[in-house]
Amino acid sequence: MTASVDGSRLRADWDEVCNEAIATVRAAVKQAEADDQPDFVVSYLRRQASSVQEMRAAADGRRRIPGEVGFGILRDIPPELAEPRYADAVEALSRAHELWRNRLGAPEWDWSRGYPPDWPMSFGDRVKAGLFYSAR
Repeated sequence: MTASVDGSRLRADWDEVCNEAIATVRAAVKQAEADDQPDFVVSYLRRQASSVQEMRAAADGRRRIPGEVGFGILRDIPPELAEPRYADAVEALSRAHELWRNRLGAPEWDWSRGYPPDWPMSFGDRVKAGLFYSAR
């Protein structure tokens, strides 16, 4: 039997975590550029923001089952990001990654049956997901 979950609440929480991660990482990119960090640090941060956007599109457009596919978030993190000024970005990335790995906070849901029936999905969500996954 499939557990009952509030799909619209899951989606709202997911949106909030992803929005925070993207905004915080974009701020960290600006900080890294202002700190004159090496290009690989700035590039790493940009890739992380892109990974969160891809992960978000995967869930928003119902293209991937949460937790089954990784997105490389926080893999090979440069030691320069251990500085306190980048802590918020690393923490926000960690929250988004953990929420994805924890099946969006609903590990009890039988994801093999698809997303919860009240998971909101717009036409725009489908388009974004299609753009990410059509090039693969």
